[in-house]
Amino acid sequence: MSRADEPVLRRPLPLTLLLGSCILAIALIAAPEAPLLASLHRTRATGWAALGMLIGALSCPLFGRRIAPWRRAFGVTSAVFATLHVGYVLRTDLVPDLDLLIYEPLLRAGAATYVALVVLGVTSHTVVHRRVRRWKDLHALAYVAGGLACLHVLLSPHAWAPTSLIVAAILVAGVVARALDRRRWS
Repeated sequence: MSRADEPVLRRPLPLTLLLGSCILAIALIAAPEAPLLASLHRTRATGWAALGMLIGALSCPLFGRRIAPWRRAFGVTSAVFATLHVGYVLRTDLVPDLDLLIYEPLLRAGAATYVALVVLGVTSHTVVHRRVRRWKDLHALAYVAGGLACLHVLLSPHAWAPTSLIVAAILVAGVVARALDRRRWS
């Protein structure tokens, strides 16, 4: 069976991108009329979409090996949505000066999360896996990105504080599940 003949459900990356994009499009269409509120809404929507996909990637070990192919799909989609989020942030007046990346902990955590997600997205393809011997160790960076995303949400004045705690709990559960899974299969 060729790749083109495979059912869509066996190819999780296109399906995840499609479903995530549909949810994001609905959120972006529902933006308020006022320009400042609309840009803030778009920034939040893309950030929450990126975080949701990252949570999906980090929670895959909780559901066992059958869902493992979806991990990469969620991670790549998270990097795509994070790129949209950074684009909206830089396009609006939310970050008037890039020097704030040095001084503001919220922006530092967000920038570090974005860099980690881009590195993970670039190195998640099989061509790179053949060239980089320790790509699995590099992809442990996903948990660091999750922790930084939790910090980014926690420091945000617009986020509901318990949300960060929920994300942190999912992150810890994913780390524990991954550790137990490694111990069982090694």
